[in-house]
Amino acid sequence: MKLTFFLCQDLLMRMTMDSVCKIGFGMDMGSLSSSLPEVPFGKAFDIVNEAIYSRVMNPFWKVQKILGIGKEKIVKENMKLLNTFTSAAIEGRRKEMRENAILYKNKVC
Repeated sequence: MKLTFFLCQDLLMRMTMDSVCKIGFGMDMGSLSSSLPEVPFGKAFDIVNEAIYSRVMNPFWKVQKILGIGKEKIVKENMKLLNTFTSAAIEGRRKEMRENAILYKNKVC
């Protein structure tokens, strides 16, 4: 029963991530492919999300963040991955929009 629950939860998280990335970034993450691959963006997102949630219980999280230790070190490392991914996705989308604008302009003129 526990294995089924975690499998369902994992599938729902993958579906959510795929949907958000497709709508927000116009990218297919492919996390729901038949092999259920580990997607670095999804893993980093989960790690950061869990660490930020744990700040509620840790009154010293700001000190850890300043010193770059504990979970805050992990947050910093994974935030780099998230920022790199989102920056690349945004830049790719901007490039696509510029190219489409040029094509549209050429067809109209």
